[in-house]
Amino acid sequence: MKMKKYWALPLLALAFVACTDEDDEVQDTVKPQINKVTINEKDHDIQVTSGTEMHIDAELSDNEELRELKIDIHDVFDGHEHGKKAEWEQVMVIPLSGKTQDLHEHVDVPASATAGAYHAVFRVLDAEGNEGDFVELNFTLVNGNEPQFNISSPNLANHLDYAPGDTIFLVGTVTDDKDLEEVKVKIEEKHEGHDHHKKAEAALFEEEIELTGNADTSFDLSNFTIALPASAPLGEYEIKIEAIDSDGNYGIVKGELHLD
Repeated sequence: MKMKKYWALPLLALAFVACTDEDDEVQDTVKPQINKVTINEKDHDIQVTSGTEMHIDAELSDNEELRELKIDIHDVFDGHEHGKKAEWEQVMVIPLSGKTQDLHEHVDVPASATAGAYHAVFRVLDAEGNEGDFVELNFTLVNGNEPQFNISSPNLANHLDYAPGDTIFLVGTVTDDKDLEEVKVKIEEKHEGHDHHKKAEAALFEEEIELTGNADTSFDLSNFTIALPASAPLGEYEIKIEAIDSDGNYGIVKGELHLD
Protein backbone atom coordinates (compact mmCIF):
# COMPACT_ATOMS: atom_id res chain seq x y z
CA MET A 1 0.00 0.00 0.00
CA LYS A 2 2.83 2.40 0.77
CA MET A 3 4.48 1.76 -2.59
CA LYS A 4 1.26 2.65 -4.40
CA LYS A 5 0.96 5.92 -2.50
CA TYR A 6 4.63 6.73 -3.08
CA TRP A 7 4.42 6.43 -6.90
CA ALA A 8 1.02 8.16 -7.15
CA LEU A 9 2.25 11.45 -5.73
CA PRO A 10 4.80 12.26 -8.50
CA LEU A 11 2.23 11.36 -11.19
CA LEU A 12 -0.28 13.77 -9.73
CA ALA A 13 2.38 16.44 -9.52
CA LEU A 14 3.33 15.96 -13.18
CA ALA A 15 -0.30 16.14 -14.25
CA PHE A 16 -0.71 19.37 -12.31
CA VAL A 17 2.37 20.95 -13.92
CA ALA A 18 1.27 19.94 -17.45
CA CYS A 19 -2.20 21.35 -16.93
CA THR A 20 -0.79 24.59 -15.52
CA ASP A 21 1.57 25.07 -18.50
CA GLU A 22 -1.31 24.59 -20.97
CA ASP A 23 -3.58 26.96 -19.10
CA ASP A 24 -0.88 29.63 -18.98
CA GLU A 25 -0.39 29.63 -22.78
CA VAL A 26 -1.50 33.03 -24.18
CA GLN A 27 -3.56 32.97 -27.38
CA ASP A 28 -3.15 35.75 -29.97
CA THR A 29 -6.48 37.58 -30.28
CA VAL A 30 -5.19 40.85 -31.76
CA LYS A 31 -6.67 41.63 -35.19
CA PRO A 32 -4.38 42.41 -38.14
CA GLN A 33 -4.63 45.86 -39.69
CA ILE A 34 -5.07 47.31 -43.17
CA ASN A 35 -3.27 50.58 -42.59
CA LYS A 36 -3.64 51.93 -46.11
CA VAL A 37 -4.98 50.75 -49.45
CA THR A 38 -5.22 52.53 -52.81
CA ILE A 39 -6.23 51.78 -56.38
CA ASN A 40 -4.19 53.61 -58.99
CA GLU A 41 -2.71 55.62 -56.10
CA LYS A 42 -6.11 56.94 -54.95
CA ASP A 43 -8.58 55.98 -52.22
CA HIS A 44 -11.57 57.96 -53.58
CA ASP A 45 -12.84 59.33 -56.92
CA ILE A 46 -11.16 56.36 -58.59
CA GLN A 47 -11.56 55.70 -62.31
CA VAL A 48 -10.37 52.52 -64.02
CA THR A 49 -10.31 51.87 -67.78
CA SER A 50 -11.15 48.50 -69.30
CA GLY A 51 -8.30 46.71 -71.03
CA THR A 52 -5.66 48.29 -68.78
CA GLU A 53 -3.75 47.34 -65.63
CA MET A 54 -5.23 48.35 -62.30
CA HIS A 55 -2.60 48.96 -59.61
CA ILE A 56 -3.38 48.05 -56.00
CA ASP A 57 -1.14 49.14 -53.11
CA ALA A 58 -1.71 48.00 -49.53
CA GLU A 59 0.12 48.47 -46.21
CA LEU A 60 -0.63 45.65 -43.74
CA SER A 61 0.49 44.81 -40.20
CA ASP A 62 -0.06 42.39 -37.32
CA ASN A 63 1.36 42.01 -33.81
CA GLU A 64 2.57 38.46 -34.54
CA GLU A 65 2.32 37.10 -38.11
CA LEU A 66 0.29 37.96 -41.20
CA ARG A 67 -1.28 35.13 -43.23
CA GLU A 68 -3.20 36.41 -46.27
CA LEU A 69 -5.02 39.27 -47.96
CA LYS A 70 -8.25 38.60 -49.86
CA ILE A 71 -9.39 41.05 -52.55
CA ASP A 72 -12.95 40.72 -53.88
CA ILE A 73 -13.80 42.84 -56.94
CA HIS A 74 -17.42 43.01 -58.14
CA ASP A 75 -19.92 45.37 -59.70
CA VAL A 76 -22.60 47.29 -57.80
CA PHE A 77 -25.07 47.76 -60.62
CA ASP A 78 -28.66 48.51 -59.66
CA GLY A 79 -29.94 45.03 -60.50
CA HIS A 80 -32.05 46.16 -63.46
CA GLU A 81 -31.82 43.89 -66.50
CA HIS A 82 -30.40 46.37 -68.99
CA GLY A 83 -29.23 44.73 -72.22
CA LYS A 84 -26.25 42.41 -72.42
CA LYS A 85 -23.71 42.80 -69.62
CA ALA A 86 -20.18 41.47 -69.39
CA GLU A 87 -19.91 41.93 -65.64
CA TRP A 88 -16.46 41.67 -64.12
CA GLU A 89 -15.91 39.72 -60.91
CA GLN A 90 -12.53 38.65 -59.55
CA VAL A 91 -11.30 37.23 -56.23
CA MET A 92 -7.61 37.20 -55.30
CA VAL A 93 -6.02 35.55 -52.24
CA ILE A 94 -2.46 36.76 -51.64
CA PRO A 95 -0.24 34.95 -49.08
CA LEU A 96 1.54 37.15 -46.54
CA SER A 97 4.32 36.73 -43.99
CA GLY A 98 5.98 38.73 -41.23
CA LYS A 99 4.53 41.41 -39.00
CA THR A 100 4.36 44.06 -41.73
CA GLN A 101 4.07 43.86 -45.49
CA ASP A 102 3.65 46.39 -48.29
CA LEU A 103 2.00 44.99 -51.41
CA HIS A 104 1.95 46.25 -54.98
CA GLU A 105 -0.35 44.17 -57.18
CA HIS A 106 -1.20 44.46 -60.89
CA VAL A 107 -4.70 43.43 -61.96
CA ASP A 108 -5.64 43.03 -65.62
CA VAL A 109 -9.01 44.68 -66.24
CA PRO A 110 -10.94 42.79 -68.96
CA ALA A 111 -11.41 44.77 -72.17
CA SER A 112 -14.99 43.46 -72.32
CA ALA A 113 -15.95 44.64 -68.80
CA THR A 114 -19.20 46.58 -68.59
CA ALA A 115 -18.83 50.23 -67.62
CA GLY A 116 -20.24 51.29 -64.28
CA ALA A 117 -19.72 51.31 -60.52
CA TYR A 118 -17.61 48.62 -58.84
CA HIS A 119 -16.35 47.71 -55.34
CA ALA A 120 -13.05 46.26 -54.26
CA VAL A 121 -13.30 44.71 -50.78
CA PHE A 122 -10.09 43.99 -48.84
CA ARG A 123 -9.90 41.50 -45.94
CA VAL A 124 -6.76 40.52 -44.03
CA LEU A 125 -6.10 37.45 -41.82
CA ASP A 126 -3.25 36.71 -39.43
CA ALA A 127 -1.62 33.34 -38.72
CA GLU A 128 -3.96 32.71 -35.76
CA GLY A 129 -7.04 33.22 -37.98
CA ASN A 130 -8.00 36.65 -36.67
CA GLU A 131 -9.63 38.82 -39.33
CA GLY A 132 -9.09 42.58 -39.36
CA ASP A 133 -11.64 45.26 -40.21
CA PHE A 134 -12.34 45.17 -43.93
CA VAL A 135 -11.81 48.12 -46.26
CA GLU A 136 -13.97 48.80 -49.30
CA LEU A 137 -13.00 51.10 -52.16
CA ASN A 138 -15.45 52.27 -54.79
CA PHE A 139 -14.35 52.88 -58.35
CA THR A 140 -15.92 53.68 -61.71
CA LEU A 141 -15.00 51.58 -64.71
CA VAL A 142 -15.12 53.18 -68.17
CA ASN A 143 -14.81 51.38 -71.51
CA GLY A 144 -15.47 54.13 -74.06
CA ASN A 145 -18.97 52.87 -74.84
CA GLU A 146 -20.77 54.25 -71.79
CA PRO A 147 -23.23 57.18 -72.06
CA GLN A 148 -21.53 60.58 -72.17
CA PHE A 149 -22.50 63.73 -70.26
CA ASN A 150 -22.33 67.34 -71.39
CA ILE A 151 -23.49 69.42 -68.43
CA SER A 152 -23.17 73.22 -68.55
CA SER A 153 -25.02 73.96 -65.30
CA PRO A 154 -24.46 73.47 -62.49
CA ASN A 155 -20.72 72.91 -62.77
CA LEU A 156 -20.26 69.59 -60.97
CA ALA A 157 -16.50 70.12 -60.88
CA ASN A 158 -17.10 72.85 -58.29
CA HIS A 159 -18.45 72.53 -54.76
CA LEU A 160 -22.16 73.41 -55.09
CA ASP A 161 -23.81 75.60 -52.43
CA TYR A 162 -27.58 75.58 -51.99
CA ALA A 163 -30.11 76.11 -49.22
CA PRO A 164 -33.04 73.90 -48.17
CA GLY A 165 -36.05 74.72 -50.36
CA ASP A 166 -33.92 75.72 -53.37
CA THR A 167 -34.45 74.24 -56.83
CA ILE A 168 -31.58 72.90 -58.91
CA PHE A 169 -32.02 73.30 -62.66
CA LEU A 170 -29.91 70.92 -64.73
CA VAL A 171 -28.74 72.20 -68.13
CA GLY A 172 -27.11 69.72 -70.45
CA THR A 173 -27.50 66.44 -72.27
CA VAL A 174 -26.67 62.76 -72.07
CA THR A 175 -25.76 61.01 -75.32
CA ASP A 176 -25.11 57.42 -76.37
CA ASP A 177 -23.92 55.90 -79.64
CA LYS A 178 -26.73 53.30 -79.64
CA ASP A 179 -29.69 53.68 -77.28
CA LEU A 180 -30.30 55.12 -73.83
CA GLU A 181 -32.63 53.12 -71.61
CA GLU A 182 -32.69 55.04 -68.33
CA VAL A 183 -31.42 58.25 -66.73
CA LYS A 184 -31.58 58.90 -63.01
CA VAL A 185 -30.56 61.51 -60.48
CA LYS A 186 -29.88 60.92 -56.79
CA ILE A 187 -28.80 63.21 -53.96
CA GLU A 188 -27.81 61.59 -50.68
CA GLU A 189 -25.82 62.37 -47.57
CA LYS A 190 -22.08 62.12 -48.06
CA HIS A 191 -20.08 59.97 -45.64
CA GLU A 192 -16.35 60.49 -45.23
CA GLY A 193 -14.02 57.52 -45.24
CA HIS A 194 -15.23 53.93 -45.51
CA ASP A 195 -17.75 53.48 -42.71
CA HIS A 196 -19.88 50.67 -44.14
CA HIS A 197 -21.57 49.81 -40.86
CA LYS A 198 -23.43 53.11 -40.73
CA LYS A 199 -27.12 52.78 -41.53
CA ALA A 200 -27.96 54.22 -44.94
CA GLU A 201 -30.01 57.42 -44.84
CA ALA A 202 -32.95 58.02 -47.15
CA ALA A 203 -32.02 59.93 -50.31
CA LEU A 204 -32.68 63.66 -50.25
CA PHE A 205 -33.82 63.41 -53.87
CA GLU A 206 -34.19 60.43 -56.20
CA GLU A 207 -35.87 60.20 -59.59
CA GLU A 208 -35.43 58.06 -62.68
CA ILE A 209 -36.79 58.39 -66.21
CA GLU A 210 -37.08 55.39 -68.51
CA LEU A 211 -36.69 55.90 -72.25
CA THR A 212 -38.88 53.51 -74.21
CA GLY A 213 -37.60 54.09 -77.75
CA ASN A 214 -35.15 51.89 -79.61
CA ALA A 215 -32.81 54.68 -80.73
CA ASP A 216 -32.78 57.25 -77.92
CA THR A 217 -29.30 58.63 -78.51
CA SER A 218 -29.81 61.91 -76.62
CA PHE A 219 -31.60 63.01 -73.45
CA ASP A 220 -32.20 66.55 -72.19
CA LEU A 221 -31.35 66.79 -68.49
CA SER A 222 -33.77 69.70 -68.04
CA ASN A 223 -36.45 66.99 -67.80
CA PHE A 224 -35.35 66.75 -64.18
CA THR A 225 -36.41 69.48 -61.75
CA ILE A 226 -34.67 68.96 -58.44
CA ALA A 227 -36.62 70.56 -55.60
CA LEU A 228 -34.66 70.36 -52.36
CA PRO A 229 -36.94 69.80 -49.35
CA ALA A 230 -37.34 72.85 -47.13
CA SER A 231 -36.81 70.56 -44.13
CA ALA A 232 -33.56 69.07 -45.48
CA PRO A 233 -30.82 68.85 -42.82
CA LEU A 234 -27.82 71.08 -43.37
CA GLY A 235 -24.59 69.37 -44.32
CA GLU A 236 -22.62 67.68 -47.08
CA TYR A 237 -24.29 65.70 -49.87
CA GLU A 238 -23.37 63.96 -53.09
CA ILE A 239 -25.30 64.45 -56.33
CA LYS A 240 -25.00 61.55 -58.77
CA ILE A 241 -26.37 61.32 -62.30
CA GLU A 242 -26.41 57.92 -63.99
CA ALA A 243 -27.39 56.84 -67.49
CA ILE A 244 -27.73 53.24 -68.67
CA ASP A 245 -27.65 52.19 -72.32
CA SER A 246 -29.06 49.13 -74.09
CA ASP A 247 -25.76 47.25 -73.70
CA GLY A 248 -25.89 47.66 -69.93
CA ASN A 249 -23.10 50.22 -69.74
CA TYR A 250 -23.44 52.87 -67.03
CA GLY A 251 -22.28 56.45 -67.43
CA ILE A 252 -21.80 58.20 -64.09
CA VAL A 253 -21.04 61.77 -63.04
CA LYS A 254 -20.87 63.03 -59.46
CA GLY A 255 -20.61 66.30 -57.62
CA GLU A 256 -20.44 67.60 -54.06
CA LEU A 257 -23.31 69.66 -52.70
CA HIS A 258 -23.38 71.71 -49.49
CA LEU A 259 -26.62 72.78 -47.85
CA ASP A 260 -26.36 75.80 -45.54
